[in-house]
Amino acid sequence: MTGFFTSNDELGDIGASVDLVESDVRAVADSWTSDAADGAAAFATAESADAFTQLQRSIATMLSERGDELGRIAERIRDGRSAYQRVEDTVTETVDGIIPDNLGDILGGRW
Repeated sequence: MTGFFTSNDELGDIGASVDLVESDVRAVADSWTSDAADGAAAFATAESADAFTQLQRSIATMLSERGDELGRIAERIRDGRSAYQRVEDTVTETVDGIIPDNLGDILGGRW
């Protein structure tokens, strides 16, 4: 457990999601730059609408897939936090049930 209320594995998932976002941003930028430069002639002709539509579809598909993966990562983080909270609650209840009883026995019921 860390100060961010996540385990090291969950922080790894968060790091991976950041990597995916960075990868997407770079891919979009590279794709746009490459398609715009390599296809400059197409963008200046009647084929520009088709070229632009194809580029939009590629970007939309890629981002949708990454969004799905980010959603799965977020769900795992939420599940991990819920599981940790259940364990923490159980430990707290167990400790609360043991310590006062034992202290009461030790102190002769004055606890």
